[in-house]
Amino acid sequence: MTYPQKGWRIVGVRDIRVGSRNRKKLITLRLSHLGTLRVIAHRDFPVDRVRRVAVKLARSGRAYVAFVVEDYEFPRLPRTGRAVAIDVGAEELLVTSDGEYFPNLRPSGG
Repeated sequence: MTYPQKGWRIVGVRDIRVGSRNRKKLITLRLSHLGTLRVIAHRDFPVDRVRRVAVKLARSGRAYVAFVVEDYEFPRLPRTGRAVAIDVGAEELLVTSDGEYFPNLRPSGG
């Protein structure tokens, strides 16, 4: 469900995990026909430049929210000089060349 310029309003914003390297924001978002959602934003963006909101309701009952931000360029991450390879598999969803494993939450039944 996409909300263009009407039908949504950001009610409140506060920083969470301020002391950690993984800073996040807790956004209180009011959506017409859905109610009020508390959203954890994983990337920093100017909330005053949000033009549209897209909401995807998963079968699990979770809601995923995408904020469309116009006229803003996200800062580039610093270069590390490293490359990482990613292998997508059936048993393990992802395996990186650094040895990180990400489990497949929906493995095939066969």
